[in-house]
Amino acid sequence: MDGHSAEAKYGLFNYQHEEDLATLAEILGSGEEHGPRAVFLVGEPGIGRKYFLDAAAWRVRGAGQRIAVGSIDLAGYDPDRGTLESYARHQLARCTQERDRERISRLLEEAQLEAMPGSPQVFGVCALSIALSVELPLQEVLPALREAVRLPGRVGLSGLLGRLSGTRTLVIRFVESAEIPATLSAFLLEEAAANHNLVLAFLCHPRYEWPREAPLPRSRRFELMPLEEYELHRAVDQRFHPNSFLGEMDRALWECSGGLPGKLALKMREVVEAGVVVEVAGEGWRVADAASLRTALTEPAQEWPEPIGRFLKLAALVGDPIPVGLLLAHLGLAGEAREEMLDVLDESFGPDSSNPVFLDFEYRQPGLPGQLVYAFSNPIARLEILRQMPPQERSLLGLNLLAFLEGALAVTTRDAARLFLEIATQAGSEPGQERYARELAWWIGKDEAEGLTKMLRAAIREHRLPPDLPWIVVDGTEGRWPAYRRLAVLDALHAPGPAEDAGYPNDHSAVPANRLAEFHYRRALLLYEAGRAPEADAEASRGLECSGSHPLLEAALHEVAGAARLASGGIQGAT
Repeated sequence: MDGHSAEAKYGLFNYQHEEDLATLAEILGSGEEHGPRAVFLVGEPGIGRKYFLDAAAWRVRGAGQRIAVGSIDLAGYDPDRGTLESYARHQLARCTQERDRERISRLLEEAQLEAMPGSPQVFGVCALSIALSVELPLQEVLPALREAVRLPGRVGLSGLLGRLSGTRTLVIRFVESAEIPATLSAFLLEEAAANHNLVLAFLCHPRYEWPREAPLPRSRRFELMPLEEYELHRAVDQRFHPNSFLGEMDRALWECSGGLPGKLALKMREVVEAGVVVEVAGEGWRVADAASLRTALTEPAQEWPEPIGRFLKLAALVGDPIPVGLLLAHLGLAGEAREEMLDVLDESFGPDSSNPVFLDFEYRQPGLPGQLVYAFSNPIARLEILRQMPPQERSLLGLNLLAFLEGALAVTTRDAARLFLEIATQAGSEPGQERYARELAWWIGKDEAEGLTKMLRAAIREHRLPPDLPWIVVDGTEGRWPAYRRLAVLDALHAPGPAEDAGYPNDHSAVPANRLAEFHYRRALLLYEAGRAPEADAEASRGLECSGSHPLLEAALHEVAGAARLASGGIQGAT
């Protein structure tokens, strides 16, 4: 496809408001030192945030400027168990385009990720994610990627960003802002502030536009809205040759999309790839087959017998990844009935069926170990199922599924938390959304613990975060989060001296005096669970100094101190 045809397609696929598109293109192409360093593209799924960004990037390229768009997608990243190799293979399994599959396979082979030991830091995973998505020759990507994984964490990612953005504008697109660890977002904002060739693009759901703990950068917010029918009619007139797109089809296009620009883009891509709509040199776009276009735009929703229909609805509520076994258990299917259902799904919706809704039935997800996982073959398949569900039905099914999964699936990985957040969002559960969005923002590896603590301390000091929230999180994550992660959150409440954090005065503490002994007890217990027995003993001793009129708490502190001394060899002759 030549550049003209490619740009013409972006024009056909993009149905955003022209004024917003022109503003975004100006931001991406200006390279101004004091211009916006981040853009927030806010809207519901299906609104076309990705197409909006892509169209602006194409417009900048059309003006003769070099711009690369990379993505950070943390699906499959597990800070406690994952490896760079397992993450890359997970991304390979999600590919639907053969070109992308070949590219990732070659990158896996040439970068020799299998030989890189240990669990990756989030910064290394992000470097790999960007390298997999940036449309640059492998010989340009590989040196930067090797540097990113060889050097410690932030330094490696900083080197990659500098290398890729040295002679061009590099736009980093985040799949969803709610899924970005707070420590990563803060680091990237620092990088963007120092590098005028780097712009961060956050694709945000309206309910969680930005982690409150992270400082806002110089930014521009775009709220993407559905089109009115008259706006769509005008947009179609601008894109098609006169009289080639008849009025009733115009109406059908609006009805099948609900005015969502993202769904319009997907529908147009579908009819272009089918040859129903074609580009005629010098004349613009024309309808080549009116009957096929009418069928594509007005095809009635299919009705499926139960329990197939209910499974499809549950899958749409979950999104990607889809834990098949758990959904079937929720439907009460087990044994022979379960196997029969899997056969029906394979024949009706598998990759080789006439209606390939799901990508691959052998799809594995590092963040859901031991689970059989499906993925949607394309975004429109899921959006169509969701569109056919009335809001009340979506809410009822989602809340029931959420209650079932909370008793059946431990939220011990990022991807499990991500799954729960998506269901809570679709169900309209505000408490669930707030809880799981917070978990994702604070889901860190050991190497990020200090960064999270400092960030939360600053947020509490600046009154961006209520001081009681860390207590709630530490209590609510018992049994789900490892001790180091809960300890990082708890430590945000107390900074006793410059040795721990030189940026705070000695008396800085968000712990009320009447809860200080409780704080020391909680911290001692977490230090003990983390295997840091001498520190746990010292922390328990601090707690005993102020436990005073709390005999039960004093007894608990003595118990932790004794266990810590025993573990560290401080008690001799114990039997």
